[in-house]
Amino acid sequence: MKIKSILLILALPVVFMSCVVTKTSLFERAVDDAAVVEQSDVYDKLVAIKKGNESLVWDTQTDRVLVVMWKSRQSFEKFYKGKTATGTDTKYLTWVTTAPQVKQFAKDYLSKFPLAPKDEVDLRLKQYLGLKPEWTYDVFVEMWVAPEDLFRPCPDPEIDDTVCELAFPEKTPAVKGIDCYPCFYKDLYFNDFRTRPGTPWTGLGYTYDWGSRESPFGASEFIMIPGAAYEIERVVDTMDYIKEKELKPKKYTKLKRRNPNATDLCTRLERHQYGYLRRSSPSIVQ
Repeated sequence: MKIKSILLILALPVVFMSCVVTKTSLFERAVDDAAVVEQSDVYDKLVAIKKGNESLVWDTQTDRVLVVMWKSRQSFEKFYKGKTATGTDTKYLTWVTTAPQVKQFAKDYLSKFPLAPKDEVDLRLKQYLGLKPEWTYDVFVEMWVAPEDLFRPCPDPEIDDTVCELAFPEKTPAVKGIDCYPCFYKDLYFNDFRTRPGTPWTGLGYTYDWGSRESPFGASEFIMIPGAAYEIERVVDTMDYIKEKELKPKKYTKLKRRNPNATDLCTRLERHQYGYLRRSSPSIVQ
């Protein structure tokens, strides 16, 4: 990708044209820019999903990680509400980011522009996530997902590192639920994202931020495998979500109800490990 420069050719007679850059032209320019990737486009600070990464939110009882998707309420209610697993059609997989990366970005934006109206915040989020400006999004959906049910849409789909390679490794990568991963990846590139009007998909593990003047590096993106199990934690309207005081809980652990016959030693060990539990109800996480 190379940031395209605009060449102004002056000739007689002089013809004056509008130099207003619209949302549509910015988006189309991003699609063109993302179509060809170079080594300089590789980003080595992707989010790594692995134990010990304290920037993520973990359910330590089940070792699941908290992921987030931004959806229209209609889409959420039709495809996700009341369900516990994604579909198996590889053409309609679920793309997510890890909590709290997008929330942090939005909160930073509001700290710089505290009077920004909702439509402006929506547009900036669409830019950051490489989404079309005319699409509609209403809610953030948080879900618990097992790391093994996620992959990175890259030539090398592992999720526990911080960089994507430009080319496929010598050993053909495999993703659970996808018969031919290289075929799947190429279909994403040529059929889904390179068909006009397309979207600025990099294929390098990050969303293309088409609203940034500094760099196109957006959020780290992941895909849930076909038939991935999930548990919806909550669904929150866009502005309510990013205006929440806490970025994330200090510890976020979903615990099964404790055995009332547990010994005093077990009780002490559990309270030592999960000191944030309410004394009045040991099974509730604050």
